[in-house]
Amino acid sequence: MFQYMIATVIAKRVPGLRICGLDIPEWGIVDDPESAGLFKQEFAKTAHVSGHKLDIGRVVDALERGDVDCVDHEGWACRVEYYGGPEQFRDLFPTPSHLEGIGVSENKLLVNVRAAEIASGAHPDYIPTPTALIDHVIENTGLTPVFMGQLGDDWYTHTLRKRFSDCEFIPSRNPIHDFETIRQTKHVLVPVSTFSWLACWLSERCTDIHMPLLGMFNPMQRPDVNLAPRHDKRYTFYGFPTVYWQGEKGKLDSLSFAKAAAGSILFRQYVGQLIAGTPGLRRILMR
Repeated sequence: MFQYMIATVIAKRVPGLRICGLDIPEWGIVDDPESAGLFKQEFAKTAHVSGHKLDIGRVVDALERGDVDCVDHEGWACRVEYYGGPEQFRDLFPTPSHLEGIGVSENKLLVNVRAAEIASGAHPDYIPTPTALIDHVIENTGLTPVFMGQLGDDWYTHTLRKRFSDCEFIPSRNPIHDFETIRQTKHVLVPVSTFSWLACWLSERCTDIHMPLLGMFNPMQRPDVNLAPRHDKRYTFYGFPTVYWQGEKGKLDSLSFAKAAAGSILFRQYVGQLIAGTPGLRRILMR
């Protein structure tokens, strides 16, 4: 989804640019026969790009001048400043008609859970949501929590079920169902997950988004990523220290956090890491 969005951003600036290599069947997005042929074709002047930071201006200039005739994108470009507001991308990913109205009710807080391999510390920048933050958001909103997502036979899921034993737990059904459940819910506590982030960001119904600046969401930890839309009033941010996750339960319990207002000095420290300069183009774009 991120790759398709950044490709459309560039295509709007380069007349005649063709996007190919599409395969997102959940939204009916697949290559037509001509695009499928182009995707397999070898081009003499192909540039490649990866990672999150991308100099879009240089990509556009290279394409317009004919310095390259194909850009192959293998990165993710997870930086909100590339996209502007979400309204221009909602039509790319329309809600399937059979999934309309599946969000949880307005008096409840949807706590999306990312556990599975994340609970064991599979990636140092993907961290389960601390239970202390869940408690804090519940207390400050007065909402009843509903837990939904990767609920399995792991220590994190067991911890949640024990601590919030009176609450509703909804196991994952499939990716598109989970995505649309988040997207159609008003109050959401987002885990460290680009999947969950996109569901909230693209949503028109989700107007109260609680986002921990934790792990890959923490710009002090991952300055190459910027998924904190600081001008979007739907968001409440919570600042966390830099922490590299290896599955240590005690570390999760001891993490401190504080509300980070968009205009605060603390938040400017975070954002300053995000917007300070973009390095020169390493490679270029479009898969």
